Amino acid sequence: MAIMKQLNICNLYIFIWVLYMFHWQEVGAAFPLLDSLSNVFLGFNLLISIYYSFIFWVKYKQNAIFKCINLLILSFVIYGFFSILERDYVGIGGRHINSGTYLIGALRTFLPIYTCFIFTTLGYITEKTIRLWSWVFFAQCIYIYFVSRFVIFGLNYGDFGELITNNTAYLFVSAFPLIYFHKNKPIIQYVLIAILLFFTITSIKRGAILIVTIATFYFFMHTLKKATFKIKLLTVVVLLALVYAGIDVVADLYENSDTFQHRVETTFEGNSSGRDKIASILFNIYINSDIIHLILGYGADGTLDVLAYAHNDWLEMLFDQGIWGLLLFFSFWILLFEQWKKQEVNKNSLAFFLGLWLICNFTRTFFSMWYSMANIMVTMPLGYYFATLDSEKRKLLK
Repeated sequence: MAIMKQLNICNLYIFIWVLYMFHWQEVGAAFPLLDSLSNVFLGFNLLISIYYSFIFWVKYKQNAIFKCINLLILSFVIYGFFSILERDYVGIGGRHINSGTYLIGALRTFLPIYTCFIFTTLGYITEKTIRLWSWVFFAQCIYIYFVSRFVIFGLNYGDFGELITNNTAYLFVSAFPLIYFHKNKPIIQYVLIAILLFFTITSIKRGAILIVTIATFYFFMHTLKKATFKIKLLTVVVLLALVYAGIDVVADLYENSDTFQHRVETTFEGNSSGRDKIASILFNIYINSDIIHLILGYGADGTLDVLAYAHNDWLEMLFDQGIWGLLLFFSFWILLFEQWKKQEVNKNSLAFFLGLWLICNFTRTFFSMWYSMANIMVTMPLGYYFATLDSEKRKLLK
């Protein structure tokens, strides 16, 4: 009976995103069947997302954040639609990328927020639901990490000490805020933090390491502020143990891994893997543009027509959608920060979750492509957060 109770549209929806993740994280070659079905998974879940988003737009009051997301989606749809009409693909480094990818990337990021909002109001998503699914997400992140190392990059299973720059690091960044939902089990939280730190560091993606480190300190500072003396003592001990273990791991990696050593040295030298040069070229082209391009940008994936992705959402939005798109994107984050501050003042426990979420997602926009890559680990808890706040407001008005 318990199993039958879990067979609902929400869990099917989440499960399909889990299956799609293998294709999304570019390890689909290791799973030919799943990779061949990736468009089916994506199409099914986008239809579900569109259906429940329409329900949300019709039934629920649109506050400032939702209105901003609505405008962002509309902007991405318009730019993405014209991209599909004008070209079949865009090129980057000899690769052909389907021109519909721009639109799909935005829809699979923003629409699940509304879908998970509705699923929360229907009782399908609760803290327990997120907690249970988090174990699936953590396991999948680690599995994809190893698949990426040993299948995609061709390393042997005995070569664990051989480090490579692994983009799966950002999966662990996405998963970090889910630690909040294990709040009644501090030992489990500490173990999960240690695991996420380990896999992020051994992925040697500098942006991801920075984000998870900041999130870890935010977590412990918040725990120290709110906890009893016993928990504070335990937290300090665990934090010191993590710092000691972290220093030991980093020192060992620096001594035994040429790749890790090179990444550390280039970081101190101010080397940004050529991204500063890409940013400089793109910004110079934009700033010297005519008024139309300054306001509306160069269109979907406009950076690829010139050079490459900006690897910075702010510059990418500015170049592709101009001042118009950048202001929308800026407003989205400002409104989220205002929401976090308000909940902090109101001493709402969910403010801690939103703080973790903002650290892991807002900070990522400066190092990576967030608006096209936010997965179900990111959007499900955010949809739950919005729905829970909405429910609390409704109760107060009764």
